[in-house]
Amino acid sequence: MRLISPIVAAVTTILVAGVYAHDEPGPQSLPNLFSVNSINDITKSGWRSTGDIRYDQGRLLVQNGAIWKEKELANTDNEWVMELTFRTSGISSDSANTATTNGLALWLTSKRETDTSNYGGPAKFDGFQFLLNSGADIRGLAIFNGDGQTPIEPGSANALGECRFNYLDSSVPFTLRISYTKATNIFKVQIDNNLCFRTDKIIIPHGQKLHLGISASSGSSEEYEIFKLNVWDHLTQDAIDDHGLIEDGKLKLQFKTIVASQNAKSPQESVLERQRQFIEQQQEQKHQDSLVQPQLKEILSHVSSLENRIDSLVQQLASGSGGSGTDGSAITLQFNEFRQEIVKYESEMLRAFKELNDRLVGEVREHQHTVDTLTKQMDLLMSHHEELANLQPPQVLGDSQSESAIVSTIFRWVLLPVIILLALILVVMFRLRRDIKHSKLL
Repeated sequence: MRLISPIVAAVTTILVAGVYAHDEPGPQSLPNLFSVNSINDITKSGWRSTGDIRYDQGRLLVQNGAIWKEKELANTDNEWVMELTFRTSGISSDSANTATTNGLALWLTSKRETDTSNYGGPAKFDGFQFLLNSGADIRGLAIFNGDGQTPIEPGSANALGECRFNYLDSSVPFTLRISYTKATNIFKVQIDNNLCFRTDKIIIPHGQKLHLGISASSGSSEEYEIFKLNVWDHLTQDAIDDHGLIEDGKLKLQFKTIVASQNAKSPQESVLERQRQFIEQQQEQKHQDSLVQPQLKEILSHVSSLENRIDSLVQQLASGSGGSGTDGSAITLQFNEFRQEIVKYESEMLRAFKELNDRLVGEVREHQHTVDTLTKQMDLLMSHHEELANLQPPQVLGDSQSESAIVSTIFRWVLLPVIILLALILVVMFRLRRDIKHSKLL
């Protein structure tokens, strides 16, 4: 009789449930807006609203108002993550006239403020302002750090960091994520899982308490929609991972007025160079897999041994059901020892699976980036070929035939290796997906 599969399934279910429970947002989040009926239900959960802010069908509508959390942010000087999901009704054609009047801001300040002159929030504050604004110079996110003494007026250019992206004319909500961890001293801002701003120059003093708030102002018909604001007192997986970089953004990684200049663009790598790097990555991955495989085999052997012990215990229970109480105590002792061992080995197995899965996910992302780059290069080659065909003089027949031969040679020696490389990448990605499924089945 085999009992190991139900036990493993039960242990795995408990662990997965624990992981999801660990990622539940904390009590300082906005309540689930689909579970409330009015703005009064939100204020009863520890929030204070001012100005023009109202509730409508699972969202908050803000035009000229603010909402602040009554209690300070927990774990402020150690580790936290907050996510704001929003959308605006604004359009690009009106943005030039509303740069200093229209904006949505997320605040982290040392105390709750009553001033509303700075996009619904204070002009003087000790903390951070994350401003979503569509000004003439930048459309997207601007990050300001206040010292509590110097006012920061609407339209100020003294931003700690900037991130250009167009949030106007969009029916799809955006998610702004801000995270901080004292262990690595990393302060990071992401937009839809794409890295916007990252620095290790910001240090939150020990014992510092910050208040969380959202404000908005609008000098037109533009209205801001808030769908959720979640807060965690630990780093989430999405806060650790960066799925990409905000394009055309300015990442100013230094603190306050010390701004690091952007690095010059590196020359584009050739197809052969990328192929060489891909082969080296494959070899490195094989080496890492060779280190993980023995651990998995050892764990599986332990699981098999435990399975045999379970069968032995079941047989002892069946044969000794009419025996003395001493035999029952011995069996109970063995079962307790077995339970401790299975918890230990299950923990080791899950840790090994997690390491393998993280490596596979990283490799898949690298392969996806390589495929995207190769696709862009193929599109570029095709566009160059079309331009050459359009610019070719019809009267020079000899030169035309010579250029056609050169183009054919280029396609023969460049396009064919690219197609072969793409096929190899697809095969590798298919095998990786199959290995991941196989590891999950284990």
